[in-house]
Amino acid sequence: MRQAMLIFNPVAGKGNLKNNLFKVVDRLTKAGYLVSVYPTQRRGDGRERVAALTEEVALLVVSGGDGTLREIISGYVENEALNCPIAYLPAGTTNDFARTLHLSTSLERSLAIACEGEPQPIDVGQFNGEHFVYIAAFGAFTEVSYSTPQVNKSVLGHFAYILEGITQLSQLKKYRCVIEDDTRCFEGEFLFGMVCNSDSVAGMKRRVGPKAELADGYFEACFVRVPTTLQDLRKIVANLLVGEYDGEQVVVLRTSHLSVYSREPIRWTLDGEDGGWCETADIGNLPKAAQIMVRAEDHSAREEG
Repeated sequence: MRQAMLIFNPVAGKGNLKNNLFKVVDRLTKAGYLVSVYPTQRRGDGRERVAALTEEVALLVVSGGDGTLREIISGYVENEALNCPIAYLPAGTTNDFARTLHLSTSLERSLAIACEGEPQPIDVGQFNGEHFVYIAAFGAFTEVSYSTPQVNKSVLGHFAYILEGITQLSQLKKYRCVIEDDTRCFEGEFLFGMVCNSDSVAGMKRRVGPKAELADGYFEACFVRVPTTLQDLRKIVANLLVGEYDGEQVVVLRTSHLSVYSREPIRWTLDGEDGGWCETADIGNLPKAAQIMVRAEDHSAREEG
């Protein structure tokens, strides 16, 4: 009988999986899996558990938010013996990466994908030795995800990020940076920067240049300069709303590797979680380093594309 391991975060989102644990195990069992269950006990626990796995696992099932998924994929990348697909049952607040993969937040639908879908290779980001799944970012709005109390996330859902962001608009900070990839280098003062592998950020659809592909070996990066006039500010807002960038106020890159240098430490977020402070951020792409279960039709469409 094939082995499946279910790892879940008991406090993610509204903590609903605890009440549906039998349903999940029963569905996986009916699909032909012998299921073992592990609730994470603390931050980083999921990563350690997966990195230390020695038993053969045919399917790794993860339930939690984007931060939980990052932990599991970090452990997956670190464990060279693992080569199984990961099934993601989104249970967080915004579930950005799930949106990109067209994964439903409905437990029944996400279970159907876990049992009947197809594995889709995805790139994984590397950030100063750590890993991220869909975004590394600094500046305006990036403190939202880890400064919004968990209780508020549970009640407010998607609006938690937006509401917390609005209260911080008057506190936006400038970051003097040098940004360098394999072919170019530019510097200046920036409000915000992100390197991503997703079509959705903080639960809101966005475009950074061409549509993001999940397994092409490249990231899409966006850096927003500090406006010096009201006209500049309006241009930035317009650029971000329509997804068309002139390269002056909003700089867009497509790259597999870049470095961000600053004179003082900058606080980064990785997949919505606190990524720590650093003066140098070295960001690279690990092509097709993991596999995620997706709907069969989405896998076919990506293969044809």
